[in-house]
Amino acid sequence: MLRDNGPAAQAFMDTARRLLGEEVPFRALEDAQGLLGVLKRLFGGR
Repeated sequence: MLRDNGPAAQAFMDTARRLLGEEVPFRALEDAQGLLGVLKRLFGGR
């Protein structure tokens, strides 16, 4: 099942809209969660 409203899908759609010439604001990045977020914090991330 595809999640068309997930963060990756939103980023893809934003990029496609920019390539078509539309002014699309950049989204604020959220803190990473899960394994990568834990590793980032463990090794000096926020």
